[in-house]
Amino acid sequence: MIEILMVDDHAIFRSGVRRLLADEIDMGIVAEAGNGQEAIEHLRHRTFDLVLLDVNMGGRSGLETMRRIRTEWPNLPVIMLSMYPEEQYAPLAFELGANGYLSKDRDADQLVAAIRGAASGGCYLPPGMQRGALFTLLAEAWET
Repeated sequence: MIEILMVDDHAIFRSGVRRLLADEIDMGIVAEAGNGQEAIEHLRHRTFDLVLLDVNMGGRSGLETMRRIRTEWPNLPVIMLSMYPEEQYAPLAFELGANGYLSKDRDADQLVAAIRGAASGGCYLPPGMQRGALFTLLAEAWET
């Protein structure tokens, strides 16, 4: 089972994702954090297979948290989520080492596909997202 740490400052959103993934037999949210510092504390006390990480949070942002995760847990799969369009933050998320980026307005099946892909060592870009030179380079790097 893919054990997930969900990091988002909105409790209702965390609850919704938890319920969404409850239908999946191969994955589940086993811990939640409302900010980046809580996420780091969870990571220091438990092993997870994947982190779902919000970009915009109070205190330590998801981008700052992503930097910290890569420093201490360089191989831990991370999918960044945000209300911002993929074109706006995905390049930075991938540059920081994220395995995937999804806008929160995407379909649930895309989140499930992203989790499965990232947990198995891949890199996930939503269907239809423009795959420029940076994305091609990053995707190739993750595949090797």
